[in-house]
Amino acid sequence: MRQNVKTFCLILCLVIGTPIVCCVIPIMIPVAINQWTLWRFANNLFEYPLPPNTVVVEKTIELSHPGNGNTCLYQAKLILASTLSLETIKSYYANVEFPRVNDSPYASKSITAWVKLDNRTATASEKRFIVELEDFGSDVTLDIRCH
Repeated sequence: MRQNVKTFCLILCLVIGTPIVCCVIPIMIPVAINQWTLWRFANNLFEYPLPPNTVVVEKTIELSHPGNGNTCLYQAKLILASTLSLETIKSYYANVEFPRVNDSPYASKSITAWVKLDNRTATASEKRFIVELEDFGSDVTLDIRCH
């Protein structure tokens, strides 16, 4: 009798668990791969040395779907606090070439960051700047965030 209960429980777990595993794994693997790609892309910006007299206030990353088609928009953003001017921060990042998300024969091999002043949090002695890095990736497979 006890052996029959164990066998029944094992069969029940296999019958219920197999479809769940077969449905979840094909969805979660592409999500994990794109999340890793997003972190790799963002770390290029996050690990780049900061300008003098500058500190990081916030780091954010985002993966989204920008419109029609199967593409992902990879975004990394730094919010910096500095006593430097906007022109100084812009010139600091102007010639820095960050690697793209995916290599493509149809696009350049690198991209540059955008720098803008964050007027909402600026003070007289300290300014806040937003440094953004964006790129598109078309190798999205089954990642639901990109469809």
